[in-house]
Amino acid sequence: MKQNLKLVLPSKKYLKEWLTFQRETLKKLPLNDLDRIGYEKHIISSQKPLYFKWLRDDRLGINLEKGMVQQTIWWGMVGGKIVGRISFRHKLTPTLRKHGGNIGYAVRPTQQGKGYATEMLRLVLKKVAKLGYKKVLLTCDDSNIPSWKTIEKNGGKIVKKEKVDGELSRFYSIKLR
Repeated sequence: MKQNLKLVLPSKKYLKEWLTFQRETLKKLPLNDLDRIGYEKHIISSQKPLYFKWLRDDRLGINLEKGMVQQTIWWGMVGGKIVGRISFRHKLTPTLRKHGGNIGYAVRPTQQGKGYATEMLRLVLKKVAKLGYKKVLLTCDDSNIPSWKTIEKNGGKIVKKEKVDGELSRFYSIKLR
């Protein structure tokens, strides 16, 4: 199945599917308050006419909200269904160096355990390498075993473990070819 996965830039064509993905994720995943707010913001924003302009501006690094960095978001698609989303943050702020790193991803709860996160990350790393990046930073909670396995399958080497906001986090570096 994961061989059929492709990454697409957000498009109005898949808006209804995107909203279904967001609502399912919000409803079924145990999220911290910051992540929950992010999902709710995307659900509300994606129903507004300027949503896709906002995503395009983020991708181009223009008209960014205060504290935000240039980022490109892709939707992981399999047969017209969004199975996940992945984003690449082109620069790191001090906050992103502690929580988030360059790349963040999520897989639809009903599609987890099928290798989609690993494949999305593999595809994004290829894209990022073509942009000239030599390495990326990824972080995840120490308790999130599927996430750190995904990172390690893609060449992630643990740099350190550190408490962030009371939770033990893993910090990974991936060297790009």
